[in-house]
Amino acid sequence: MDTTTVSSRDGIPTYHERPAIKSSLYGWTVALYIFVGGLAAGLQIVVTAAELVAAPDSATAVLIGRGIALAGAVLGGVLLILDLHTKQRFYNMLRIFRPTSPMSIGTYALMGFGFWSLVAFCTQLFGLPLVGLICGCLAAATGWWMTTYTAALLSATATPLWAVAPKLLAVRFAASAMSTGAATATLIALGAAPALVLAFGDLAALALLIELIASIGATVIRRRRGVNGPLQDATWGPAYIVGVLMFGLCAPLVLYALANFYAGPAQAMAIAASVCVLAGGLLMRGVILLAGNDSAKRPRDYFRFAAGAT
Repeated sequence: MDTTTVSSRDGIPTYHERPAIKSSLYGWTVALYIFVGGLAAGLQIVVTAAELVAAPDSATAVLIGRGIALAGAVLGGVLLILDLHTKQRFYNMLRIFRPTSPMSIGTYALMGFGFWSLVAFCTQLFGLPLVGLICGCLAAATGWWMTTYTAALLSATATPLWAVAPKLLAVRFAASAMSTGAATATLIALGAAPALVLAFGDLAALALLIELIASIGATVIRRRRGVNGPLQDATWGPAYIVGVLMFGLCAPLVLYALANFYAGPAQAMAIAASVCVLAGGLLMRGVILLAGNDSAKRPRDYFRFAAGAT
């Protein structure tokens, strides 16, 4: 028996208007984990780069940055465990390594990042800068996995909003990790290395520009495939357009740029821009996750996506 009905509106077949797939259980705990993990990884990369180029007066900022990156790795692990339904079985994720599983790769990336961040912070704290730099580079290398694997984890599902443009989702998450990391480094540098404020701000602006371009590209693809509804409707549309795109991307991009031309209010603009980046980065993860869950409940979105994927 044919269990489908055809919509007279657009000709998209559905299973009696019922969702064809189940939405994920991901919510704000996972969004916070993705945000914290990405920020910690981006910050580790940024401060390690500052140390590699021997940026003036950067030692204190690097040490503080590594301490925050380590705290982010620890908090990320806690959030990851809290999201598990059987929390006491977290060790099961460490028993095997599956290169084809984004979750398995991510678990080991988080553990490796946390370990090297701990060693880098401790060795620098106890006066071994060369060892700290080497371990910082290793932490930054594993941190790069942290910036992208969560996008692979989401896009490997059949959820239309996440899977329709997987490469651009990875670019967005990586660029956001770098922008939030650089924004945090900017705030650290205000007190520890004022000469680096503009440099970190410019790095954050570059990452924001990349994220903005990827966001526009992803929107074009989602609209062409007919799955952009959850980011346009009343539930998540205002938060995405106003909160994520305008205040999380465009506003700080302008403020960081202006800080290079107006010396007087430069620090105030850098602070405002960095706060916008951090708030926008968290909001972006939350909206993408929750709007993705909504897209899974839309049978027409799924069938449009599935038709285009064949």
